[in-house]
Amino acid sequence: MIERESRIGLFLLTRESSHQQASQRAAEEAAVRHGVPVDVSFADNLAVQQAQNIVKFVHANARRRTCVILMPMADIDSSTDSFDAHPLHRLARRVAARGVGWIVLNRDGHGQVAALQREFPAVPIALITPDQQEFGRVQGRQVRALLPRGGRILHVLGDTVASSARDRRTGLREVVGADTAFPIDEVDGRWSRSETQEAVGKWLSHAGKRGDWPDLIACQNDAMAMGARDALVEVSRTYGRRALRAVPIIGGDGLPDEGQKWVGEGKLAATIVAPLTTGVAVDSLVQSWRTGKPLPLVTRLAVSSFPAIGMLEPALRQPQIA
Repeated sequence: MIERESRIGLFLLTRESSHQQASQRAAEEAAVRHGVPVDVSFADNLAVQQAQNIVKFVHANARRRTCVILMPMADIDSSTDSFDAHPLHRLARRVAARGVGWIVLNRDGHGQVAALQREFPAVPIALITPDQQEFGRVQGRQVRALLPRGGRILHVLGDTVASSARDRRTGLREVVGADTAFPIDEVDGRWSRSETQEAVGKWLSHAGKRGDWPDLIACQNDAMAMGARDALVEVSRTYGRRALRAVPIIGGDGLPDEGQKWVGEGKLAATIVAPLTTGVAVDSLVQSWRTGKPLPLVTRLAVSSFPAIGMLEPALRQPQIA
């Protein structure tokens, strides 16, 4: 029976992230439905720690049917034909050589998983991710709906080391980047509310000296969107410009008790609902184990605007205060 023979290892990034916490819950709920134990480890945002957690799990379950499901700390460049020099790919090959499955979440791992699947065709290997470029395109459509006449955009990136941030940036720029009505400035919020508050606060201070305020702030997740909101409130006090508090802010992830709730409360203008991949990964893996059918190499999950694009009301243009 799968329930007695199998075990799943889920390897996430940090306990400090509400998105990671929600990802853990989704996996655990799916595991309970299937009666398959899942061990959850966090890497504390350290690639070395994540690798150590994976090795420990594989050795502790050497006699069981197992699978590693991970959000990698680092991306592997899918533009190259050889991944052998990358520590994560070397680890993946050692793990797969033991017959242990390897499922990558939320990153651009297509080239790596394809290489692994070619080498280990009998092992469950897959990539499951929200459609990250479509995330950016949807955010671009939100920008156009909120600012139909154009306006200055401050784009808060998660971390351009991560392919998810790069892909979201690419998608947004496909929709608004070539339009001179939408000048775009960028800062790096590193997926963090506090770091975004600091980065956006510094940018706004410089903008205030130039009299070049943003008309909208687009953030690659909801935590950063709230950090941007904190910065706007703080800077509005400093400059005595209450109008800054009305600058629309959009985010992403769209968890019901965070992004969607903050939109309902009027704290954010919009968010993007990106399905959690962990529960999908557990469901797909167990189905593959039970049926013997291989996993699809790549599964891209659809994302959506909240509220729907057609429900967004144009924002009032903010005065470019000198």
